[in-house]
Amino acid sequence: MFHNKKGFELSANFIVMLILATVALSLGIVLVKHMGSSSTSLTRKSYENFMDQLIKVNCDTTQKACIAPQTVSQFPGKSAVYSLQINNNFNKPLYFKEDTYQVDDNGDKISSSISKVKSLPTQYFGQIPSYSSKTFPVVVMPVLGTPRGTYNILVNISYSETGESGSWKQYDKELVQLIVK
Repeated sequence: MFHNKKGFELSANFIVMLILATVALSLGIVLVKHMGSSSTSLTRKSYENFMDQLIKVNCDTTQKACIAPQTVSQFPGKSAVYSLQINNNFNKPLYFKEDTYQVDDNGDKISSSISKVKSLPTQYFGQIPSYSSKTFPVVVMPVLGTPRGTYNILVNISYSETGESGSWKQYDKELVQLIVK
């Protein structure tokens, strides 16, 4: 029936290897998909945890933005959460976002490569209806090995009518301090 056993063995090995490769690829895809959904749920849980840590901000409605507390103490490697209230004082709904970074005593931005305080990437808060306000978490973390001391953090708030890149304008900025224990 089979005249060439080597050809049969080669094709049988090929079929077995093809099946194993397909199974390995399928498992790899399932693993990557699971890791992606896990990271999304972890981010969602972290955001919900930060939302739980928000405190009431005493902010006059005539102010553009307020942040509380003004000073937070934290150990290196642990997150510090500030509560940022943004008041939309315009007669139309606007989009808001914030950038947070470490500044020196003169208020100049410190390069992210040497900054001792890391923040979450730019936070896009979405649309706030006219003449209303919303409170959001601002999360920073002193990197591991950060020396004890007081660090200045600038929270820069921007607004846009459309929410598209390139259309953002300065709205307000708030300076807070992080005391590293």
